[in-house]
Amino acid sequence: MVYLFHFHLPMSIFVSILFVVGGNENLFSPLNSTYIHQAKEIFMSLDPSKLQDPLMPSYTFTIYHSGIFEKSKFKDYDSLLINMLDRSEVRASYLASIFEDDRDVKKGENTTLAREQGARGGKIRKKVPKTTSTHFEGGPYVASFLLGSNQVKNLVQIDTGSDLLWWQCGPCEANKCYKQGSPLYDSTKSKTFHKIDCVNSSRCFDDLDTTYTCNISNHECKYNIRFASGQVSNGFMADDVITFVSDHQSVQVTFGCGKDQTTGQSSFGGTYSGIAGLGRRLKFGSYSLPSQFGADLMSICLPGFYSGKTSSLNFHITPWRRTTSAKIIKDDRFPLFYFVNLYKIFIGDKLLPVYPSWWKFNLRGPQSGVTVDTGATITHFPTDLYIVFRYLFRREVGDIPLVEGPHKTLDTCYKDNPKGRPLYFPDVKLYFGEVNPKNMLLLSNERVMIHFTGYYCLAFMGWDRSHTVIESTQLQGMKPIRVTFGCSKHQSGDFSSSNSGILGLGRKVFPTEKGGYSLPSQFRSNLMSMCLPTFYSGKGSVLSFHTSKWPGATKAKLLPNYKYPTHYFVNLYKVFVNDKEVQVNPSWWKFKRDMSGGIFVDTGTTFTRFPYDFYILFHYLFRAQVRDIPLVNSTVGPFDTCYEGDTGGDDLFFPVVKLYFGSVSPTTMLFLDHERVMLKYRGFYCLAFVRWKNNYGILGVNQLQGVALTFDTSENTLAFDIDACD
Repeated sequence: MVYLFHFHLPMSIFVSILFVVGGNENLFSPLNSTYIHQAKEIFMSLDPSKLQDPLMPSYTFTIYHSGIFEKSKFKDYDSLLINMLDRSEVRASYLASIFEDDRDVKKGENTTLAREQGARGGKIRKKVPKTTSTHFEGGPYVASFLLGSNQVKNLVQIDTGSDLLWWQCGPCEANKCYKQGSPLYDSTKSKTFHKIDCVNSSRCFDDLDTTYTCNISNHECKYNIRFASGQVSNGFMADDVITFVSDHQSVQVTFGCGKDQTTGQSSFGGTYSGIAGLGRRLKFGSYSLPSQFGADLMSICLPGFYSGKTSSLNFHITPWRRTTSAKIIKDDRFPLFYFVNLYKIFIGDKLLPVYPSWWKFNLRGPQSGVTVDTGATITHFPTDLYIVFRYLFRREVGDIPLVEGPHKTLDTCYKDNPKGRPLYFPDVKLYFGEVNPKNMLLLSNERVMIHFTGYYCLAFMGWDRSHTVIESTQLQGMKPIRVTFGCSKHQSGDFSSSNSGILGLGRKVFPTEKGGYSLPSQFRSNLMSMCLPTFYSGKGSVLSFHTSKWPGATKAKLLPNYKYPTHYFVNLYKVFVNDKEVQVNPSWWKFKRDMSGGIFVDTGTTFTRFPYDFYILFHYLFRAQVRDIPLVNSTVGPFDTCYEGDTGGDDLFFPVVKLYFGSVSPTTMLFLDHERVMLKYRGFYCLAFVRWKNNYGILGVNQLQGVALTFDTSENTLAFDIDACD
């Protein structure tokens, strides 16, 4: 069932979202343990055998949180989460072994030859830390693959820090393959399988990476990897196809045919059959999927930890609009990793007091930088920085008592409210490159705090490395948003049957007890943008929060009004009909002493309304500018300035109307013409402005149809972009 909501700007009631600011202007978000417990129980009751891969286009895979398949081993979700945190520490140890200080590189310890980004045999530039001698097993996300010509469905773990694709490969010798949850891929049953010849081809990277060796006697390209948690995988490199679900297109990949996964110090869990490396694309020397697919574009949405939802891993395309961007930075020492240009961090509205240079690479001293990683749970900051981050966060939390946490990795925890009432915690904002809404990653709720065993704990931690690693808790996909709404049992009056309710979009107001139930208030959004489709276009458009895709060609200033705090008043300055000014003093539009007067923008009003005295001057000037078109002598409906239509079908020409905000300038002018000025009504062309007896004006949607509106209450601006919707 589809529900349609009428949205109305000045309204501030009917819808209350979970995100509420409590008592001050800092950005805080509440967490409600009752909802979280319910969501966890639903997740634990899911039957993974009933999960169906949705249809996906080529080069797209379905991904799941691995907890869906592992939860049966644990008594409850919190036990599963503790296991995830323990594995996260193993991942951190693995990354720490890679991000060694330069002194280790200079000694030549744990190094390998740099991968040349061109033809094989090119000049070797330098040595880099060895990134493939020890790998990580146990990441939180898996992808669904159809393997071989017989399309055996398997789950493989995805890892953005790896460059190898491998899976278990039957037939297996006795006790050499672990028991996996899905059918075992058998290379003898796939008509498209064949081994790589390491002697007569250059496709084995044995001269670049000690993970691989060439067996001269049988021409096999052997691989041997061990994992930080004790597992091993040995086998040889081969080719086969994987098939995409939607169009059944197959593509050949090179993979590690795993023949021995049981001789390590520990065993694999059986949830998945292998690992798909998603490390950065290299032109040569890597078996990662981006490298094999030649994909400079990879997109992924990480499902929420207990959402139970599927998502997708995509190559060459992205189904998501890019609202926040960071720059990926290349580091030749770690060519597989995704380093980003983190610039500044805010907790609430408080800036973390560190220089932006903290995040930059230091080629001469200890290595630094910021990398994005999907393999662990909690974001890691260098210890010195984390101490400052933690101190500022605790200070912003305020009155909630700090308690000892339930897990060794978590040092900033708070006891859940025993009555299930929400607790309010600061949001965290990460800015990349510069402080700009388009470069801000807003973290709130469970991207900031982890809830388990009756505690809320900060989902960040320190470690003794100079690198920062942004992990999956902060990157997990959107969860369903709980809303508190008016559950209406009785409606009187004439409501449209095409709508089921009203969404208030009034200005952000805090706290909610003072009227802040509009979506901007509940989304904590200083930025709201929308494009109003033209009346007869039949097209849809978008309403967005925290972002705007329009440049803002014309800008007005938003004027706060304490008497009407949810309304969007603007600084209208002058009105022109063609090049003739309506002769009133600009102070006409300023607030009176009692805050009456002015003019505001309203999407619930169809036609712009001017105060009676101003309208008389306006319509007189308009009529004077119209040439040779007969004026109708009586009112037509609500309109008093209507003209006869041309029976011959010739075009009629009417004046344009220009609204200036703040000053007379092209950048402050809203240019209105055609249907934004004249309305075809009952066979007549009528001026689409009306008068009324109130001393304030309303700028209605007839004048704003096809116009993109960007409301920025942090800058107190309203931007207009004409003809942006259709």
